[in-house]
Amino acid sequence: MTQTAAAWLAELTDFYTPSATEFDAARRHRASIEARLDAYLGVLEVFEIGSLRHGTDVWYYSDADFLVSHKGIRPGSSWTTKDLAHDGYHASAIEQLKLLFDR
Repeated sequence: MTQTAAAWLAELTDFYTPSATEFDAARRHRASIEARLDAYLGVLEVFEIGSLRHGTDVWYYSDADFLVSHKGIRPGSSWTTKDLAHDGYHASAIEQLKLLFDR
């Protein structure tokens, strides 16, 4: 079957564009991470940066990058914030695993 170049490009674009379900899942995931960080650090704002935000991502090779501005005093070291974020993430992961196994 032959098709026009425009039709082929439209089909290709649809193939590589995430579905509404995938976008919703990503939105929920971001919200859960933001909520956990807010509980541990106090989040002022979350900025999406990087290739995904700018539409220059490469399918299956790119991820989403976020920059978080948090409340409170400036930490003495970047390791302080990293450790707090790491602890908050792992606490969330452990809670999710408990929910899975408690079913």
